[in-house]
Amino acid sequence: MSSNSSLKKIETRKPAKSATVRGTAMAVFSGGMALIDTSEGKSAAIKRVKRDEQTSSLIKKVGAALERPGVSRKTVFPPGSNTSFVYAVDPNDPTILIRRTAQGKRERGRLIHGHFEPLPAK
Repeated sequence: MSSNSSLKKIETRKPAKSATVRGTAMAVFSGGMALIDTSEGKSAAIKRVKRDEQTSSLIKKVGAALERPGVSRKTVFPPGSNTSFVYAVDPNDPTILIRRTAQGKRERGRLIHGHFEPLPAK
């Protein structure tokens, strides 16, 4: 997979330094990313929602969640779930997978012919 022969170069113009957008800034995240509501409010019927379910508060929660790396164990292994394993790429060696169980056991290994093969213990 170290070969770049399958990658194609895409010709692009220089990126724009700025853009003009009309709307309401709903949330601003790090790196200059912003979520802007460009609707004028005429297309959908107005419906009352709780303050913590409004777009502005939900977007802030999503932004805060995306700033933190990882996913909680409860999300991956909810109670009564049949999920047995979760796989992740080893950050130090992308050729190695890490398999985790709901009980917290971790194994390092490789995917060989579609099956996880654990590496021998060091």
